[in-house]
Amino acid sequence: MGNQSVSQIAASSTCKSYGNFKALHDVSMEINKGEFLTFLGPSGSGKTTFLIILAGFTEQTSGQLMKDGRDISALVAEERNFGMVFQGYALFPHMTVWQNVDYPLRVRKMGSAERKQKVGRIIETVGLTEHDHKKPSQLSGGQQQRVALARSLVFQPDVLLLDEPLSALDRNLREQMQSELKRVHEETGTTFVFVTHDQGEALAMSDKVAIFNKGRLMQLDSPDRIYSAPDSRFVAEFLGQINIFPVTSPGMDGDLLRANLDGTTLSAANPGNRVNSTVNIAVRPEHMTLSSEHPADQTNILPARVVQTTYQGSHSDLMLQTPQGRTISASTHSANGTLPSVGSELWVSWSPENSIVIAD
Repeated sequence: MGNQSVSQIAASSTCKSYGNFKALHDVSMEINKGEFLTFLGPSGSGKTTFLIILAGFTEQTSGQLMKDGRDISALVAEERNFGMVFQGYALFPHMTVWQNVDYPLRVRKMGSAERKQKVGRIIETVGLTEHDHKKPSQLSGGQQQRVALARSLVFQPDVLLLDEPLSALDRNLREQMQSELKRVHEETGTTFVFVTHDQGEALAMSDKVAIFNKGRLMQLDSPDRIYSAPDSRFVAEFLGQINIFPVTSPGMDGDLLRANLDGTTLSAANPGNRVNSTVNIAVRPEHMTLSSEHPADQTNILPARVVQTTYQGSHSDLMLQTPQGRTISASTHSANGTLPSVGSELWVSWSPENSIVIAD
């Protein structure tokens, strides 16, 4: 992927209504050439609706869709040169792997020598060369998914749209297919637009993540920015566990925001412009430090009692409670020795750099 970002698709003020129901409100975004962009959000958030508008399977109620500087809003799906992969694979059962992948090229009336070369190359890219004579029923789910991928990529689409393609696979296979998809993306250089409701999948695979909620685009950013600098409470809570403390009387002290929680002063670095009267200071569980003694060198320190511990293999999750009854989630690496026992009194602390400021 080149580091100069060239906008390939630009959607502006896209709305979609079904009768009185607004499925999409004013969605605008740019998709760069060669990017791996993931649409993430709960069920009914509008991510799939936006994908099928991109594909040309349904028309937006209002707004504009540009591709390489020309308006494609009125173009039907066949004229957009986009590939599409669904979770159901939709392979032809009576055709071999080779024939399935060859099909889009035959439809496009391409010559047989060129077809042979293209089909062979993409089947090799998805790692199915020794299976190219088999029928779909002789393949595993993961292999069928790769055939669907090869068939969508063989005609060199400008953009590949993927609608939850891995949701039918079990966890191990799913993780294998995630790295497979990333590899194919890097090898082909095709723009991928991927829909999932799995947060881990979105963070692991994408260059950029677009988070949808109730038909609105909440945030479009790199995975690390979305995780460490969420724009809203919804985005913060949607991506993994987070502690959100409703603080009072916020004020700036140099570059630090300072505010009050149950009589304790909490500090946050880099609050941006989010300082208003209703503000929260949030922190991810993995940034919490647990100590049996009051830590001398930390700024954000709360007393808490361990309520529950859950061993997760590589780490353990702890649930703690402050004297005021606030719940705190913390996560510790299992390599860090013994877990504090339920009932023990501890100090929980974290750095101002790891405080996220969220306006309500």
